Amino acid sequence: MSLYFIAFLFPPELEEILWKMKQELSEKTNAVHALKIPPHITLIPPFQLESARLTELENLCRKVQNSCDAFDGNISNYGHFRKDVIFLEPKLPDSAFLFQAQMEEKMLGLIPELHAKLHHPWKPHCTLVFRDLKEGGFDAVYPELSQQKLNISFNIQGFFVLEHQQKIWNPIRYFPFTSQSELP
Repeated sequence: MSLYFIAFLFPPELEEILWKMKQELSEKTNAVHALKIPPHITLIPPFQLESARLTELENLCRKVQNSCDAFDGNISNYGHFRKDVIFLEPKLPDSAFLFQAQMEEKMLGLIPELHAKLHHPWKPHCTLVFRDLKEGGFDAVYPELSQQKLNISFNIQGFFVLEHQQKIWNPIRYFPFTSQSELP
């Protein structure tokens, strides 16, 4: 069994900026877990799948990849869940929400037990620190972050399947949307 998840990844120039943000927060809070995952917006949370079924997953992704076009998004705020997750809150068009719902529906057909991991409604976010973030670290950085206003625009041209390999997450397959054909 391997562990996978499905996500939007950011264009390389923004990914570099987001990595720096994650690294700075990691240094300030001593939380390192988020550095094992590229900056992303989760579409389908981690799930186990036998490696032999990877072709089924890829076929499912191919079926849905043409149901959405490339789209623009914007990040203007920081957010948090409890005091153990700090994230960037992207604004996405309705088409991204419709795509996520369709992807979720198809994935439940492939992996019914995934239902227990899904959260409704979908709250797209780009996690900066989580899991090993302690309340003291949160209290040290979040009040300042919450006052900052951001204006980070981005374009999403497709989605990725990521696999957990040697304690880090790596993108293994890219599925461009209808109007795209190359890696971003």
